[in-house]
Amino acid sequence: MGKIRTLDADTVGKIAAGEIVEGPSSVVKELVENAVDAGARRVAVAVREGGAAAITVVDDGCGMDPDDVELAFQRHTTSKITRAEDLAAVATMGFRGEALPVIAAVSRVTLVTRPPGGDRGTEICLEGGRILSVKEAGCPPGTTVTVEDLFFNLLPRRKSLRSPRAEASRVARVVSWLILARPEVAFRLQSGEREVLGSPGSGRPLDALVAVVGVGDAALMLGVDRPPVTGYLGEPDLHSRLRSALVTVVNGRPVRDRVVAAAVEDAYRALLPVGRYPVGAVWLELAGEEVDVNVHPAKLTVAHRDPQAVRRAVTAAVLEALDRVPRARRLWPSPLPPQVAEEPISYGRPVQQAIWEEGAGGVDAGAWDFRVIGQAHRSYLVLEGPDGVYLVDQHAAHERVTYEQLAENPAPREGTQLLAIPEVVRLRPEDRGSSDELLELLERAGFVLEPFGGDSLLVRGVPAPVADVAGAQYLREVLENLEGGADPDALRRAMAACRASLKARTILSGEEMEALVRQLGATRRPQTCAHGRPTLLKVGLDELERRFGRA
Repeated sequence: MGKIRTLDADTVGKIAAGEIVEGPSSVVKELVENAVDAGARRVAVAVREGGAAAITVVDDGCGMDPDDVELAFQRHTTSKITRAEDLAAVATMGFRGEALPVIAAVSRVTLVTRPPGGDRGTEICLEGGRILSVKEAGCPPGTTVTVEDLFFNLLPRRKSLRSPRAEASRVARVVSWLILARPEVAFRLQSGEREVLGSPGSGRPLDALVAVVGVGDAALMLGVDRPPVTGYLGEPDLHSRLRSALVTVVNGRPVRDRVVAAAVEDAYRALLPVGRYPVGAVWLELAGEEVDVNVHPAKLTVAHRDPQAVRRAVTAAVLEALDRVPRARRLWPSPLPPQVAEEPISYGRPVQQAIWEEGAGGVDAGAWDFRVIGQAHRSYLVLEGPDGVYLVDQHAAHERVTYEQLAENPAPREGTQLLAIPEVVRLRPEDRGSSDELLELLERAGFVLEPFGGDSLLVRGVPAPVADVAGAQYLREVLENLEGGADPDALRRAMAACRASLKARTILSGEEMEALVRQLGATRRPQTCAHGRPTLLKVGLDELERRFGRA
């Protein structure tokens, strides 16, 4: 071990930046939180190239006096706490006094600010944490911060940034969380020349929710109102394959709260298909001393003094809301465990089915008796087994079969069919910031699209094989597969599988049903379709007997 030495200030600043600034979305989060803490009622965010080239945050908050401007770029300088005891009940979004100095350490920063009662503003410019100039400036009350060339002096970190589309998606997600956390603030997000998000700042949580998810999805949300828990959560018909579709806000701070998320999932456990998660937002208001917000450098998580009490309170509040859903809509059979199988099937007769295992490449040794009973609602196959009744979604099952066939033998690109009546699809917040790249990717896949307002696309054409189904719904499924930036080839296979699959409400013969179940059993991942939805659900004998009062 070498000689111990004190690190220089430049190195210390870059290390701190690595803890707090992961990318453009981290910068946006820190700057917007500062704006909110400054009493801003309007906050505008603009990014270029996903934020790697430039990030600008403009607020109408209290601004800074000239004497405080330079001090704000020194580490651990803050107006939000004065002593260690204050950490026990932090009421502001920021409090560490690290955001501005660590951002400045890895970028070029210009800050212009003026307090409402001041007769002049102040401009400060920094590069790599070094002050270049401080001077008077004419500006409106509030603060404008511009961050350019993020990680210009840390090239490995800059090269590790994701594509502009992916970074813009992360920025949009962060701003959408802040909109939900602070409904009383009017937010606006612009990516390039396009406005991505905008909220009215009315103070009503429902207005903030509509700004993020749109009127259509907001109309399918249940109100949760059992203090200390409030929120809006999707009815059982509205769910997502992503856990991040649930936003948790604790004492006005958007955080990744595993306790709250687990409690919501507990309440929905019997209501959603396997692999799907609740959507919406939950607000939790607790006494300051009940929550520790000082457990993560970027303030992304919190710790509860009594997590079990929090979990019970959240679960009870959500269950109370779900009780308003008609029972007929709440009954989801329990998911099939990752086992089942294959062997020749005879319609209406008991047969042997081998057990499958995820990733095992098809059939393994083992057995239980199955028989195909028939088809329900022209969409679901009904199977009988010795341990219960199984339902097969024929569309999802055929999609899984076709997907794996196309993965080994990719089909050529299909043509495009124009729609007689164009349809409008609203983009998710994380897709809005990179619409140009998204349009290019989808158009290569056979869609004809054009921007239709800041958050929507007009669908004028779809891949020819799906021209006979709702183009908008098909596009929504495709967009769901673009989380984090989809590989074009994988996306093409998933799209091909979806459009080549059996459509719901198709009458099947007994032989067709037998063939479908046999082919499904031979796939590598028969439990789900290419989009992650379940192909089979099981109602066990014990569940049947309990519901009919025979247990």
